[in-house]
Amino acid sequence: MEINDPVPAVTRTFEFNTQKQFVPYFDCWVGQWAIHEPSARALQEMFSRFDLVAHLQSDSVSDAIAEADNYQMTIIDGIAIINICGPMMKQVPSMGSGTSTLLARRLVNQAVADSKVKGIMLKIESPGGTVAGTKELADCVRSAGSKKPTKAYINDLGASAAYWLASQCQSIEANEMALVGSIGTFCVVSDSSKAAEKAGVTVHVLRAGSMKGFDTPGTEITDEGLASIQVIVNGLNTFFLDAVSEGRKMEIAQVAAIADGRVHLAAKAKEMGLIDAVSDFETAFRSFSESVSPRSSSPAMPVTRNEGDLHVEATATKPATATELKAKFSQAGSDWILSCVEKNLSMMEAQQSYMDLLQARMEDAARKQAKPGVKPNKLRIKAEDMPKDEEDPACTDDSDEDDVVASWHAAFNSELKACGGNRQRALMNANRKNPGLRERFVKASQRR
Repeated sequence: MEINDPVPAVTRTFEFNTQKQFVPYFDCWVGQWAIHEPSARALQEMFSRFDLVAHLQSDSVSDAIAEADNYQMTIIDGIAIINICGPMMKQVPSMGSGTSTLLARRLVNQAVADSKVKGIMLKIESPGGTVAGTKELADCVRSAGSKKPTKAYINDLGASAAYWLASQCQSIEANEMALVGSIGTFCVVSDSSKAAEKAGVTVHVLRAGSMKGFDTPGTEITDEGLASIQVIVNGLNTFFLDAVSEGRKMEIAQVAAIADGRVHLAAKAKEMGLIDAVSDFETAFRSFSESVSPRSSSPAMPVTRNEGDLHVEATATKPATATELKAKFSQAGSDWILSCVEKNLSMMEAQQSYMDLLQARMEDAARKQAKPGVKPNKLRIKAEDMPKDEEDPACTDDSDEDDVVASWHAAFNSELKACGGNRQRALMNANRKNPGLRERFVKASQRR
């Protein structure tokens, strides 16, 4: 406190404590951290310039809650991808971004329980985080590995608690410039007694218990106090070393020898046994996917993919919500929408299901209208039955419609063969390669 500070320190502390109770999960920032040191210093710098009043008047609180609500895994080719980005904390507070270890555990358990998931991949880009919650998430990932294959991919940074988590997967890969490691535990204790003395402040600690309040700011840190902190540091570090030793199948002495707190570039980390390979994400994903679901022995056309394809597929395979389905397929009926939600269908899968629904409706209506010896009339789907983003198509010649339908089925069957019978993948590839044909096929099917 500056001597000429017009606001007494006690008053400022009271105001801060009064305000912080309205900040969701403020206490997530308090406690022991297992984090890469530069990132820890960046967080300290952020807090030194933090304006709590302005924060509470902004939309940050609601944004943080919404971000947590939107946190979910992505399933591609049977692989559940779970992103671990930013600082890891039990809850993600409104004063920053990061990954909730509680929510991540929930996703890992969901992936284990989901029959469509054949493997679990953690995509990590994190400096680490709080000690609280890390071991529980790491143990959850290790347990998941006994039920389904697991893999970690470190993108740019996987340090401290984040590496602790990665080490519990069955294999680890990282990109070339990734920083990996930071195995070790440390604690910084500031003795501000001289500064308080210089400012003319005397701090009295009234205690019941010889060590209670021993590190109160403004008091001298004794050797006894430092020794008690060292016991905690050593204990936490033992959990870290044991986890890495068990996860990486390394002797504890070997782990201890490299647990000096440093991070290493991916190539060096591989030499040290911290990771298994250096690659880009697409290569790591493809090799994991193929190891989990080997390709069919029948000849198949090679499929090339890049990061953009993965993003498109991630969007396409994301389970649709009831609100999204109702907005796009307003005439489908609540039973159909509920069925799609229960089956976790994506919007693309729901589109195909809706086409099947329309076809069933047409066939049922045709059967009801048919008379003995009389060919039933062709039926047209009403405009209001069509998905909202489709326009009511103009009439076209029946032979043209037949050609469109035949062309689409040929394209789809070709992709189905190339994908080894994976209908969802075949549908996505056919859509991507023949967007115009797909649109004409949908319109032709609506008119039939």
